[in-house]
Amino acid sequence: MDKRTLLAVVLSALVLFAYYTWFPMKGPQPTEQQVQQTEKKQEVVTQVAKPASAPTEIPLKEGTPQNIPETRAPIKESLLKTNKANAQLSSQTGLPIFWKLNDYFQNANNKGPHINLLEGGKDNPPLQLFLFPGKETVLPYFEEAGKTSDNLQYQAVHKGLKLEQNVKSLSEDYGLEVKVKIKNLTPQPQAIQPGLRLLTQQRKKDNGAGFLNFLKQQDFITPLFYADQEVTRQHSLDEIGDYTEETGDISWSGLEGRYFVRAIIAETSTGTNQQAYGKTGAYIFSDFRYPKENLNPGSEKEYRFTLYLGPKNPTYLNAFEDVHLNEAIDYGCLRWWPALFYGYLNFLNLLSVIGVWPLLC
Repeated sequence: MDKRTLLAVVLSALVLFAYYTWFPMKGPQPTEQQVQQTEKKQEVVTQVAKPASAPTEIPLKEGTPQNIPETRAPIKESLLKTNKANAQLSSQTGLPIFWKLNDYFQNANNKGPHINLLEGGKDNPPLQLFLFPGKETVLPYFEEAGKTSDNLQYQAVHKGLKLEQNVKSLSEDYGLEVKVKIKNLTPQPQAIQPGLRLLTQQRKKDNGAGFLNFLKQQDFITPLFYADQEVTRQHSLDEIGDYTEETGDISWSGLEGRYFVRAIIAETSTGTNQQAYGKTGAYIFSDFRYPKENLNPGSEKEYRFTLYLGPKNPTYLNAFEDVHLNEAIDYGCLRWWPALFYGYLNFLNLLSVIGVWPLLC
């Protein structure tokens, strides 16, 4: 090969190298649809490859329920018969909304409607339940879980608490037992203070005319309670404020009229039981509550209350003499004389029943 041919080959190689360096070859261009598909695949791969971030934890306040559904069953009313009264209970509170006495009537000679010691409505139930510290009662809207002739069972979930409530008539006349079992379903301790409230509408003052009308003793409803071995009464309506509270060795508290008493009796007296009374509008109330305590997560505790809703008759009140419920009768300063005279009348009645009195006459 001569020099000219060799020079031509070298120059041609240099020209080709320079051309492809400055003007590289391009492959076939993808269509717009292919570009979109490629971008989607890259986005999916990026999402899969990205590590998942840890979930953000929301701090819980003490006693706050977490994902615990509350029950709110429709209101159902059920009858419960006792020895001396007919009761109707509402699932709104799991407690009686009326209590009609079989042997006592509104009119003389055993005529007219039966006397009802519990009067209220949906907005102001005559018996209400406390669960938490403070002055507010709760409406759990129970579901009826079981029923017999003398026993009603309810259950509900309210603000992270599982409630099982049992209402049973007692062998003692005019007596009723209420048991409440409380279980904490939340992951935090719950502060609780169970109790009951008696509520009734105050009777209006009778301003009737007549020369001797000032001698007429009016039958108002007033609070009373038994603490430290004595009864405390509040007879003056003007001195009853909106809310008066006392803590101590309280065995029972309630409301009294001239002839009847409504009382909430404690199962145990710890020295730190609490009672309160007051008036709100046309209503007067009396509360009884056990001491405040913390219920740990998953823990449960049962509380028991006894109700007496009946006449101020020593025969019936003496059935609860262990808590001195007979002190609900105010005999005055000569208390020994009425008690002696009442026993004498009962003795005469006994003679009549067994047939001895007619023979003596």
